[in-house]
Amino acid sequence: MITAFELQTYNEGKWKIDSIFDDRQLALFEAKRLAESGRFPGVRVVQESYDAEKDKTDFRIIYKGSRTDDENTKAQRRERKVKSELAAQRKSAEQVTAVKKRVAANAKQQADSNQWYLMLALKAGGLGFVALAILYALHILNQVM
Repeated sequence: MITAFELQTYNEGKWKIDSIFDDRQLALFEAKRLAESGRFPGVRVVQESYDAEKDKTDFRIIYKGSRTDDENTKAQRRERKVKSELAAQRKSAEQVTAVKKRVAANAKQQADSNQWYLMLALKAGGLGFVALAILYALHILNQVM
């Protein structure tokens, strides 16, 4: 089996072979150096293995680097952080809404309770007034007779 390592660069929308190595470590070292230089938007190493008995070639990308990889990773972290903060704010807002609902329910219950006491007082006052009127009427009738 014959194995070669192609160092490919991405530029102007195309991958092009930059160099070919027979040593994996050397190919990876050169690819990382080239990726860090920033000369190309993308760099990759393709391992190409040829099996003469089967007359078959296998390709596998063993390294991929680009200028945008770090930026994409940072953007993904920022996105996760923002989503986490939004979820926390949403949860906090839900808790505030629940508290407001409980306060409103308690205020309504208190108002209903106050209204009930007021009606009870008015009824008792009305009954007291009727009782006094009856007593006064009885007193007048007693004097007339």
